[in-house]
Amino acid sequence: MKHKGMLCVSLLFSSLLIFTVFFPSVSTAKPLTTIMWKGQPTEVADGEIIVKLKSGVNPEQRSGILDEANSWVIDGFDNLGIGLVGFDINSDVIEKISYFSANPLIEYAEPNFRMYPAFGGETEPFFDSLWGFNNKEQTVCRDKGSSDVDADILEAWSIETGDTNVWISIIDTGIPMDSISGQLIHPDLKDSSRIKIDTGFRPWLEHREDPAHQHGTGVLGVAGAKKNNIGVVGVCYDCKFLVTKFTGDDTAYTYSFYKAIKHVAGLGYVDIMSLTHTSADAITIEYAIDSAYKADVLVCAAAGNIYAPGLNPPANYASMGHLPGHNKCTSGYDTDSCGYGNVIAVSGITNDGGTNCAYSNDSMRVTVVAPAVGWKYCIADSSWYCGGFNVCGTSHATPFVAGIAGLILAHKPGLRGGSFRTSDSLRTIIENTAVDGGELGWDRFYGHGMG
Repeated sequence: MKHKGMLCVSLLFSSLLIFTVFFPSVSTAKPLTTIMWKGQPTEVADGEIIVKLKSGVNPEQRSGILDEANSWVIDGFDNLGIGLVGFDINSDVIEKISYFSANPLIEYAEPNFRMYPAFGGETEPFFDSLWGFNNKEQTVCRDKGSSDVDADILEAWSIETGDTNVWISIIDTGIPMDSISGQLIHPDLKDSSRIKIDTGFRPWLEHREDPAHQHGTGVLGVAGAKKNNIGVVGVCYDCKFLVTKFTGDDTAYTYSFYKAIKHVAGLGYVDIMSLTHTSADAITIEYAIDSAYKADVLVCAAAGNIYAPGLNPPANYASMGHLPGHNKCTSGYDTDSCGYGNVIAVSGITNDGGTNCAYSNDSMRVTVVAPAVGWKYCIADSSWYCGGFNVCGTSHATPFVAGIAGLILAHKPGLRGGSFRTSDSLRTIIENTAVDGGELGWDRFYGHGMG
């Protein structure tokens, strides 16, 4: 019997049946400062804020606003009126936000918040470490597993392994490339026929040598590592991946994240996004998620790893269709009643009994759980590492679910162009086929169960 708390993919198929390296438009090597934001000390970029103009503001009015504030444009303003505004780092961030917010031509101003990663084939040499595929009570990263606490990936692969018409975007820190040729170099990710480096969004070549792609390397490996008798293998190893690098060092910011999501959503061919960084409550990220919603892209978002109630963007935009009176989840975002119908919030689960990870955030918006502890994953020096309690996290659970979504769409391409939105259909299938965990039915720790 399948253990409670796991998303059972074989059940899913029986019932039914991108990785993008984005070179950021603005440098992320910038000074940090800590401010009090909504009563909490919060790290933000110093010397800059995000500003959204009201509709109809012309360039002359915009220049006047900036001149009066002794500020300048770093990047933007885009078609939504959102831009990154700079000022002297000796100025107070809160004072600048207050100044801009008081102007009747400004819709809002907010910090450029620092973001945080949500870490916390059978013939592949490390396949047994991938317990979420097939749990045989093996010991992984010092943790002994429980039989059948897995997602039945082996059974799913007997039916579907992915399709090159399915595109999964991983917006993260990038993956290892040769600094001269730009060729992929990790042995499990060196597959240019499936893994595309997105150089279409202001590709700054100097970022090719940026060493900070550890997180993105691990995330892509979970969803899409090659089946090549080397290392590990990904959930949807025959899908295509778009790799978008939105941060050029270990410090990520909400503005670059916004630009990356909006860029990928606008490409027109991406089906699924994996987003594994979280932010303070930034209004700007909602506009990015809205662009993905309008493009009918399924968004798998990490719940986060700070063991706290509630979710931060982008996971906090997930649907609440499981609650009474909250079932109209295909008409856009409504904070109080629903959420975006294309967003899945992913929490984490352990291999030793299918229990919810102690560090995962819980919320009324958690959709499903997936493997998050004890996992051998790809790292940037072209090798693999065994990630235990303090290394993995919802950053690994999230691409796992994105990979499952890829398998579903590959197996059911008719979901595209049907009477329902593709992203809504994928989310509904994942919810309905998850195996329950925790309390009977949906709960704030396991969501609908193992996804």
